[in-house]
Amino acid sequence: MYSISWRVSAVWRDLSRNYKLTEAEREKVLKAVTKSNNGWYRSYWVIFGAVVLVYAISFLFRNVKVHPFLIEDGFLLMNNLLFKKYKIEDIHRVIFRSVKTNYKSNGYTGHMKILMKNGRSSRNTIFSTRMTLVSETDTQVIVYIRELQKLLKEAGIESEFV
Repeated sequence: MYSISWRVSAVWRDLSRNYKLTEAEREKVLKAVTKSNNGWYRSYWVIFGAVVLVYAISFLFRNVKVHPFLIEDGFLLMNNLLFKKYKIEDIHRVIFRSVKTNYKSNGYTGHMKILMKNGRSSRNTIFSTRMTLVSETDTQVIVYIRELQKLLKEAGIESEFV
């Protein structure tokens, strides 16, 4: 460790004696400028805009009903991101439930599960009676489940409400 510091000081001394290392002619050698970003408030506008967009969409679609399934060409299509298809002949029954989800405001949602004849079952599909941000009552969900059961009965699929 001593030999390294001695070498560095020797090199430093040689540079200074040979006038290769000199003092600065001025006090101000370098000017550094940092751009300050005062655009931090833009993120608040993005968040505020997204919230307003969600409320506007939910207001426009407040009375639109989106069924959790579609019945086309002998198939029951789940109306979600996966768009899973089930042959109507392979379905044993569909089970519906009304589940309390929001305990503070007594909100309810509907759950739907498809039981197949081979013993397999689908995932629980959660649905609401309409597109809204307001909690729904148990009676609204039950009336909507009865409508869905009527659609399934017309297609020849058994269903039950548990």
